[in-house]
Amino acid sequence: MSTQNFESLLAEHNADYAQAQAFDNWMPDDGEYVALISDVVTDTFKDDESGKSNPSWRVTGQLLCPDMPAIDKKKFMLGMWRKPTQYGMVKTFAKLLAAPEQVEAVEKSLAEASKVILASQGKVVQIRVTTTKDGEYRRVRVLKVVDTTTGTAGVAGAAAAE
Repeated sequence: MSTQNFESLLAEHNADYAQAQAFDNWMPDDGEYVALISDVVTDTFKDDESGKSNPSWRVTGQLLCPDMPAIDKKKFMLGMWRKPTQYGMVKTFAKLLAAPEQVEAVEKSLAEASKVILASQGKVVQIRVTTTKDGEYRRVRVLKVVDTTTGTAGVAGAAAAE
């Protein structure tokens, strides 16, 4: 491949994937934390098996742990869903973030769940990180949305080891 063809191909892909972000796969240790939902990205994902394009979501969190400077403000993956078999998880995640009057709509509609997730950017949440029994995966569960009007958000670090 000539350099000119490579540069042309690179420019084409750069335009197509301009929003792609570097990801280091870092996750906090097991425990409870306070985090900011710092980024919500939606996209489409083409399933290799079915050939269908599916909606996908990626939610990034940023730890708010001023008492733990080594991890304070560190970013990590709160959730990523891209296959129809994961859409129940999308609704579950949205239910945890939804206002009480939104819960029923979220349970019935993936579109409503998506609206709640998109609106969650900037919210502060309490989370629990756990490692699977075999140690292969870390999971994040939102425990609750933190009321930031009280001025207490961001004071919790790793509250408890699992």
